[in-house]
Order: sequence, then structure tokens, then C-alpha cells
Amino acid sequence: MALKLFATRAGMSAADLSRVLGINPKTAQKLNRIFRHVVQGLRPHSIPGVSEWDESMFSKQWVLGGVSRDSRQCLLECITDRREDTMCPRVLRAAGPEGLVFTDEHLGYNGLYRHMTVCHSREFVNSDARFVHTNTQEGIWGHCKTLSWHIYRGFPKASLPQFLSECMFRYNIRIYSTRVSVLSALLSRKTNSYLV
Repeated sequence: MALKLFATRAGMSAADLSRVLGINPKTAQKLNRIFRHVVQGLRPHSIPGVSEWDESMFSKQWVLGGVSRDSRQCLLECITDRREDTMCPRVLRAAGPEGLVFTDEHLGYNGLYRHMTVCHSREFVNSDARFVHTNTQEGIWGHCKTLSWHIYRGFPKASLPQFLSECMFRYNIRIYSTRVSVLSALLSRKTNSYLV
């Protein structure tokens, strides 16, 4: 039952999980941690083709995010800063040498080869090329921040990588029954190490 509640679109906080299942809050917290740890292995390594990239702040930590327009898979990663030598290698590794990348005009993306931008101070969609925007990635930020504040009431900085894995899991596997099946299969492989 806890697995099905975790796999819902918005997720469930440990307090709510505890209340619904009638279990100790610490146990509910441990279950959520186990689920997040298990889904970390589902992180995509690349999002080739046409992709949108942007950066955002979570718990005073920068996060770089990209989403493929072809496969509709997202990739979220903690970064130390927004400098070009930090961001460009990560984007190039994920998008591949042939990937076309859309970003805002932040200077950290200047070293990208196949790259088109939109100036967010003037517009959200490039008026010269209407297909150039980062609106999909901005939507992912909205989903993650809603999950972060309205469901979990924030989280410690140390838990950010696990939280980002949970966000990618929810976005990349959109169908609820598939999320339940995938999570169930992953847990069954690791049952012995997660006895509660």
C-alpha cells in the first residue's frame, strides 16, 4: 500500500503516509527514504536529440535540468555553480555532440556548439524561431518546487539528490500503473537489504 501511495503523481509526505497507513511516523519516513534510494538507479544518462536546459535553486543549491523533446525524458543534477566550465560539459555529455540545445541567454551556456537561445527578459518563446523555448523545463521546475514545498514542506540540502531522483521518476514514468510496477520490481530485487 505504501508503494502505491508513493507512486501517485504528487507523492505523499511521511506524516500523511503515517496517518493513512496507521504506522509510526519514523517508519513512514524510512519507507519514503527507501523508495527514493531505489529510484535513484533509474536516472537517465543522456537525453539526445533536441533538448531544453535551465538552472534553478533548491535548498540554496543550484540544480541543472534538461528535458528531451524527442523522448520526453528529463535529467536533473546538482551543480556547484552556474559557470560555463561547470554547466557546458554536463549538457554536452547528456545531449551528445549532435544534440540541439535550447537555453535562456545565461552566459554559462556559451560554450555549447549546436545551441539556440531565448531572451527571457523580453519573451518566453523566441519570436524569430517559435520552436525555441525552455517552457517544458520551466514546467518541470514548477512540478518539483510544488512537490518540494506543498507535499514535503521543504527538505534538507543533503537529501536533494534523492529528491531530484524522485522528481525524475515521476516525470519520466508518467503512467501510474507503470510507476507502481517499476518500483515494485526494483524493490523485489533489493528486498533483503531493505528489511524494515
